[in-house]
Amino acid sequence: IIVLFLSFIVLGVMMTVVVPVFMKIFVSMKIELPVATQFLFWLSGAFKKFWWVIGILGYAAFYFYNKANNTTKGRYLIDSYKLKLPLFGKLIYSAILSRTVFSLSVLLKTGLPILDALDIAKKSAANKVMEQKCEEAKMKMKQGKTIGASLEETSFFPLFLTQMIMIGETS
Repeated sequence: IIVLFLSFIVLGVMMTVVVPVFMKIFVSMKIELPVATQFLFWLSGAFKKFWWVIGILGYAAFYFYNKANNTTKGRYLIDSYKLKLPLFGKLIYSAILSRTVFSLSVLLKTGLPILDALDIAKKSAANKVMEQKCEEAKMKMKQGKTIGASLEETSFFPLFLTQMIMIGETS
């Protein structure tokens, strides 16, 4: 959050100080500018004129994010949106999956029963979607299904992982 905040400050300085300097240079040269450059200059002017609106919207977004993040339903929605992000969704998914599976592996090696180990491992993900899927798998295991089949039925865990678990269970 600190890095995000600082990046917005840097963006604000760039749009209000640096871009106008370049705009003066290009205007004095009286040349035709590309559309992207014209848009950047327009955006800089809008940023300088409506900086207070951007500040209010930024504060409101931060406030509502924190408010939603403090409720169970809001946290679930935020975590599910994080997994759908265009650039970082797969990275976040891989990170929470590896944390959960690694924790589960360590807990099972210590001799903890699978249901207890899954309860502890799901919390290591720090993601409500993963927690819910682990809870669904746990309920299926209580009904007598195998670990691999239970995880596969949640359709959240990758197929290769559930197949490896099923192979390990049969051997």
